[in-house]
Amino acid sequence: MKFFIKNKYIIIICLAIVIASFFYFKDGTVNTGVIEENNDKQDVVLEFQDDKVCVEICDGSTYGLLMDEAGIGVSVANAIYEAAIEKYDLAKIRLGSDLELFFESDTDYLKKIVYKIDSEDEIIIKNLKYFEEGDKDEWLAEVVPIEYEVRIVQKSGEVQTSMYVAALESDIDERAIIELANAFQWTIDFALDPRVGDKFEFVFEERYLDGEYKMPGKVLNLLLGPKVILAIIF
Repeated sequence: MKFFIKNKYIIIICLAIVIASFFYFKDGTVNTGVIEENNDKQDVVLEFQDDKVCVEICDGSTYGLLMDEAGIGVSVANAIYEAAIEKYDLAKIRLGSDLELFFESDTDYLKKIVYKIDSEDEIIIKNLKYFEEGDKDEWLAEVVPIEYEVRIVQKSGEVQTSMYVAALESDIDERAIIELANAFQWTIDFALDPRVGDKFEFVFEERYLDGEYKMPGKVLNLLLGPKVILAIIF
């Protein structure tokens, strides 16, 4: 009887150890997963990102007023203006455009300004303290080509009245049609040469910024009826 009781206690103790071990390792695994997940999230949070602010240039806006509205002090605004003047006069900023201001996320200090001068180029004014070794504010300006995402597009259709109307009906940007007409002004007459029933294929570039369509780019080629016309515009 005593032997039975002893065995009974031994069995209970063994079962308790097994159950405790199960929950220990299970909880350890779960906790490890939570820690790893939190670490991943922390890495994402700590990943450096600039805060971008777009200041719209409205009627009556001036460079000085816009910088003041963005909370930029007079001394900093003047330093940026002086750094840019040899490349581009910021007093000539145009209505309908934007000044893009990039701030350091942790300190809210201004790191750089970007302004699109036209459809091809933009001026970037950087605080070298954030881009090179240094401990004082020093601004440097440079004019660089705008880095568009370029997509090749092919549109086709059939002329019913004129090439111009047919292109519009094929959902081709009017600016691309005008560029096409300018490219082929000595080759075809958009009003007279294409005949009713002529089919066409038009290949050109579309330019995007941050995934948003901005404008057509280069005209690449045009197939019109039996004629193959090639153009590359730089």
